[in-house]
Amino acid sequence: MLKSSHGLIGQESGAAISSCLAMLAPPVQSVRHPANGFHADGEAANDMRSIDREIGARLRSTRQVLGISQQIFAKKVGVSFQQIQKYEKGINRVSAGMLVKICQSKA
Repeated sequence: MLKSSHGLIGQESGAAISSCLAMLAPPVQSVRHPANGFHADGEAANDMRSIDREIGARLRSTRQVLGISQQIFAKKVGVSFQQIQKYEKGINRVSAGMLVKICQSKA
């Protein structure tokens, strides 16, 4: 069972959310600098932006498969359609809490 801010999420709901999150969020692979084991500052920022764009692309693809507009989707998750546009373009980062909310709206 998953725990939300409103209490426990049922097992069926939890499984649906888990599979939704797995579909939307790509696995993060740690890329380390060969010499010291750490990212250079620019590399870390670029990696995060590419992850944001990947999550946004997956979000857009999923929304399109569901056949709903950005406006309808935004109302379902409680944000403006402009915010959905920014998520889909990778301009704004989708928080973990928002990912769960998005998955709950689809379930």
